[in-house]
Amino acid sequence: DLPVPSALDVGPDGNIYVGFLSAFPFPAGSARVEAWSPAGELVATYGGLTGVTDVLVGEDGTIYAVELATAFGDTGWEANAGRVVVVSEAGIAAVAEGLNFPYGIAMSPDGMLAVSVNSAFVEPGAGEVIWVDPASVGEIMAPAATEEAAG
Repeated sequence: DLPVPSALDVGPDGNIYVGFLSAFPFPAGSARVEAWSPAGELVATYGGLTGVTDVLVGEDGTIYAVELATAFGDTGWEANAGRVVVVSEAGIAAVAEGLNFPYGIAMSPDGMLAVSVNSAFVEPGAGEVIWVDPASVGEIMAPAATEEAAG
């Protein structure tokens, strides 16, 4: 499916988490995050995402993914359609929605999420970093299509 790896993080469990943008024309739900063991075995796949640009695994093991936008149309990525989500075996839950082209994510020592927005398709100097409270996680919206690797 020609996935494009776009991000990675190492979780507290030692697994490597890789985010994938997906291939053009970026169909909604075609991106994913994969978890790989230190031995190089696929542990889990969290699907149903769109345009993943970054992934962060918190100290508690929570997996956050940044979606540049949730739709790609005739004129490209849709503005103000990005989001930060938590992915798990249970599904996908939004933390922040309606973001304009978010790209990167980091966690501060107090547990707040720093998210870069206006990362593309905007006037020079429009980029900024916003703070997102991870406690604002909403309801699980869709199955993340998690698959355990056979082993």
